[in-house]
Amino acid sequence: MLSNDLKKQFEPTRNKILAEEKSLNSMKEKFNKESSVMNEAQKSQMAKKIVTQQKSLQDMEQNFISQVQAKRTVTLNEIN
Repeated sequence: MLSNDLKKQFEPTRNKILAEEKSLNSMKEKFNKESSVMNEAQKSQMAKKIVTQQKSLQDMEQNFISQVQAKRTVTLNEIN
């Protein structure tokens, strides 16, 4: 079935994105909780790490969306 094939194809990437999102949220929570006791260097380092991970996650999501849309287009063209 087409739906199962698509799920098999995209599920690993989806799971990786969800894991990255969870990791980023944990890092943000930790920063919010612990920033008051961090020195400026630690705050700066963690903030940079958050920004880098956020950018990576956005890139992963955009790439995932592009892949799904491309597969959708190919599939629709095959049906027609």
